[in-house]
Amino acid sequence: MADWIYSLPIETLAIWVAVIFVGYCWIGGLLMRPLLRPFVRARHSGNDIIGHVLSSFGVFYGLLLGLIAVAAYQNQLPPALRVVVDCYGCFDTL
Repeated sequence: MADWIYSLPIETLAIWVAVIFVGYCWIGGLLMRPLLRPFVRARHSGNDIIGHVLSSFGVFYGLLLGLIAVAAYQNQLPPALRVVVDCYGCFDTL
């Protein structure tokens, strides 16, 4: 389906990924500004808003980091199972 992505040079792919994600964030910021403006103006202190933004960013970052760590460790076989799998491969050569 997306086999064409493997033929792109890594520099071109990095530029495209950066442009797409930065553009997505800019468009989201521009579209959300009118919706969030009354919420921000109703508050007396800007520190509360900054605290909410930073805490929500921390929550999403922590969830993402945890999911990446779980996915990375689920792909590894335990050493005993790895030996058994290698032994089955040795019997095929006999």
